[in-house]
Amino acid sequence: VAKRLKQTGKVHVKFVISKNGEIKHYKVHKNSPFENLDKAALEILEKIAKFEPIPEKLDKDSWEITVPIVYQIARN
Repeated sequence: VAKRLKQTGKVHVKFVISKNGEIKHYKVHKNSPFENLDKAALEILEKIAKFEPIPEKLDKDSWEITVPIVYQIARN
């Protein structure tokens, strides 16, 4: 829908990776100009669901991360 409407923008998502790699407590930290893009960013995290476990040498039980997701329309 966003592509058809030519909606572009950047969404910042914040989430926590637990020690075993699960993504928890994800939310939009900074909205894009379009609600469709914000929802799509959260859907990406739902689909990923899990990363590799946090390496032992980092000595962390969880890791809070904020990532920008940029939506742009590529021209072929």
